[in-house]
Amino acid sequence: MYLEKMSFGGNVAIVEDYHTFKFNSSEKVRAPKTKKTTEQQAAVNARRSAQNIVLYALENFKKGDYWIRLSYHLGERPLDIDEAHDNLKKLFKKLKRKYKELYYIGVTEEGSLGGLHHHILIPEWFDVSKIIELWNGAVYISKTYSGELSQLASYLTKGELDDQLPEEERDRKHHKGVKAKKICKSRNLKKPRAPKIKRVRADHWRGDVSSRKIDGYMYDVKNGSIWTGFTDDGYPYRRYIMIRREGVMRNEERKGNTQRSACMRA
Repeated sequence: MYLEKMSFGGNVAIVEDYHTFKFNSSEKVRAPKTKKTTEQQAAVNARRSAQNIVLYALENFKKGDYWIRLSYHLGERPLDIDEAHDNLKKLFKKLKRKYKELYYIGVTEEGSLGGLHHHILIPEWFDVSKIIELWNGAVYISKTYSGELSQLASYLTKGELDDQLPEEERDRKHHKGVKAKKICKSRNLKKPRAPKIKRVRADHWRGDVSSRKIDGYMYDVKNGSIWTGFTDDGYPYRRYIMIRREGVMRNEERKGNTQRSACMRA
């Protein structure tokens, strides 16, 4: 027996298959358990934090929303990442006073040479000129081009999830040179759905994964997203990403649309 955990964000499901000390297969050889160093534990924590923020991003943002970079003029740079991050939080505080409906995710980064800048993700309906008015520095505006996990992970986490991306999608230039990072998000973001965990009565999972229905929707496996390894306790572990098909309604939604059409005809 093993556990299957599904985490959801927007049109993405992250599936994790794993054994635990309670549900482990006698056929599976447990890898030796080693005590993690402080650096290794920090990497584990960063990966978990990265997945959490990506799920929030997928739940709240979509293709076409704004991805903005904020930087500083020479002579006006903050002393360290904490001061820089305070600057970003002050900017959001000013914006939220006037635009309470605004929601956002913000990242403060310190480069390997000490350079500090910010990235923010905000909805496309917001007037970005308000940010330009308030920010005393350079503002670079672009739009997100995909709602898929791999690209939002790249945007927001700068590599913590790279070991779970296909090699052709790893943009090393994009991740290189980031020394430290702090993330903040608004309180009015919609929370991702609670994960679904179920017991699977099998000693081991199938070697292949395929499209399947989840909560009435059809999901397809993202090419190259399957990653295998071991849990902290040394048991086998598998993780992959599934993308919900567009234009496919659940049965109850289809039924509801049919009823509304009948009412309109009446």
